Amino acid sequence: MVGLINLEQNSIMKIFTLVSLLLMPPTLVASFYGMNVKLPLAGLPWAWLVILGVMVMSLVIILFVFIRRKML
Repeated sequence: MVGLINLEQNSIMKIFTLVSLLLMPPTLVASFYGMNVKLPLAGLPWAWLVILGVMVMSLVIILFVFIRRKML
């Protein structure tokens, strides 16, 4: 009984770890552009689309790697 509970907790922790790893790169990009310093594309009106695209692409790439390695 205790072993089954332990296995279930391990699978839940694996999911939480993978979700946090998926969200790390978009959070890093967003935190850089949240600073009050001069950054590339900061003055352009369509810069938020490029930044959003970079965030989504990083999320898709990491998700692809996880699925390819059968981790998700």
